[in-house]
Amino acid sequence: MGDNMMELVVESGPVPLAVRDHGGDGPPLLLLHGLGGSMAHWDPLLPELTATYRVVLMDLRGHGGSGTGPWSWAAALADVEAVIAELDLGNPAVAGMSLGGMVATRWAGRPGCPGAVNLDGLRGFLTTPENYPGLDPALRDKEIDRLRVLFDEQAAAVTGPLAEIIAETRAALDEDHIGACLAAKSPLLVVVATENLPAQQQFPELAEAFRRGLDRDLAALDDVWNVQVERIGSSHAMVTRHPAEVAKLIRRFLAG
Repeated sequence: MGDNMMELVVESGPVPLAVRDHGGDGPPLLLLHGLGGSMAHWDPLLPELTATYRVVLMDLRGHGGSGTGPWSWAAALADVEAVIAELDLGNPAVAGMSLGGMVATRWAGRPGCPGAVNLDGLRGFLTTPENYPGLDPALRDKEIDRLRVLFDEQAAAVTGPLAEIIAETRAALDEDHIGACLAAKSPLLVVVATENLPAQQQFPELAEAFRRGLDRDLAALDDVWNVQVERIGSSHAMVTRHPAEVAKLIRRFLAG
């Protein structure tokens, strides 16, 4: 971390928000982590971005060093707004991973953002049958039930402030994120993972059908002037596994 790095808590909104500002003279870039994570999730990517941008990290409500409060997209966007105002960032680019990518997509629903990036934040807890075209319905439903048990076990194991809002957050994850992309009024980059996480390898038929469904739905974005879709040879863990490639996509898009 450079000499300009500053850690602070933004207290101007409904919940206190932990923030790390890496400073610098470049254009501002605000990074939003995924569900169950924290700003530390971005550490592998920072060396690739801090030379070009003034990188600012925040912990979403219910995560890391931030306080908690009811989860909604409006509340998450208000938290982003509070951080931007407190740090006088003006009009930053916003990039998010997974849940953070869903927030970034909704931030792009406002005109004037120089660019928003959604890193693999297009599907939630994957228990909607329509997301799995071409799969035998009996097998599909059996595998979805097995997947739901896994997610319920993970949710039950959550502790700390996130435990208070995990049910609300899971419900929000299952909303229509392709529709949110279509509603973007600012430039939006959507980065899609093409490989499975280890946990997904327990559900090979479901994972294959999932990609068919995602490709089907992404076709709606093909002719949208301000939305760009890129696929990356990585799993959902792209920030950790392929930081240089992810950073390159972000830099190229924001230089646009």
